[in-house]
Amino acid sequence: MLSKSDIENYFLAYKHEHLFLLLLAAVIFILALAFNFGVKKHFYKGAAIPLYSFAVLFCVLGISNFKNADRLRKICVYDYDLHPEYLKIRELVRVNSFLLNANFVFYISLIIAIAALLIFFYFQKKLNVQYIKGLTVSLFLMGTISAVTFFVVKEKAKIYKYHIEEFTKNIAIK
Repeated sequence: MLSKSDIENYFLAYKHEHLFLLLLAAVIFILALAFNFGVKKHFYKGAAIPLYSFAVLFCVLGISNFKNADRLRKICVYDYDLHPEYLKIRELVRVNSFLLNANFVFYISLIIAIAALLIFFYFQKKLNVQYIKGLTVSLFLMGTISAVTFFVVKEKAKIYKYHIEEFTKNIAIK
């Protein structure tokens, strides 16, 4: 049975997950700067490019969802108390949309990781391609980290969706 504390806990975890994405983006960006300007080897210069792109992606996702977490929490707690049918109308639709987007990002991340691994093995025997090797290693690591992160987020959202569905299954929409 869904309760106010379940809603509060979900959005607190949601906020912490996206704060983690922000911190991860900062660490990745600093690492990319160090690779790009601090190290002179081509391997690290190649590794810096995907790090920059994933840092920007994680930063945008982290900021937008971190800012929305409190607003969504307040709306859902209010709806839980006064308008439970709105949980079915608004929140269930939002969670389904979120799950669709999380699935998309999860599978894209897996495809990026697998493609990077294949490209790395293709260039493994060739000489003077350190730049591409660095690029593919970095892409593989970022794709894997992204896939794991979005898998965890997706699983928590599925549990939350199940609780909302159970709570609202006997509520008639006016």
